[in-house]
Amino acid sequence: YDDMVIQNYMKANSLTGYTKVQSILLPGNYYYYKILIPATTNDPITLNSTATATFTGQIFNGTIFSQYNVAGGQALPVADALPGVQEGLEYYAVAGTEISLIMPSTLGSGLPASSGGTPAFSCLRFTFDVVSVTP
Repeated sequence: YDDMVIQNYMKANSLTGYTKVQSILLPGNYYYYKILIPATTNDPITLNSTATATFTGQIFNGTIFSQYNVAGGQALPVADALPGVQEGLEYYAVAGTEISLIMPSTLGSGLPASSGGTPAFSCLRFTFDVVSVTP
């Protein structure tokens, strides 16, 4: 169901150029990513890294539930991030990358109950501008 919701959202908002990938953490679940600005470094992101980034997280009605847009970014321990964010950053981003992630509810909050200001079972969209990575 979530994949249909995501595809409808992408179509309604003219979002193109996204790549659909199967989750490694939760096989059978798919998320989408798009590199908006390619990397300027080769500093890899791992589960043990801290990525310093500016970001916006929103639900599909446009409501922003998480945002940090101060110059220099905010330090984000990758291991503490939502499963879809962990995978998207670890496998498709390095320092200097700007990436958009669209994920189903299972890779978002992972909880059926409302959490962190997002309604239950919400598909999510994130944009990250990764400023730096600390191993």
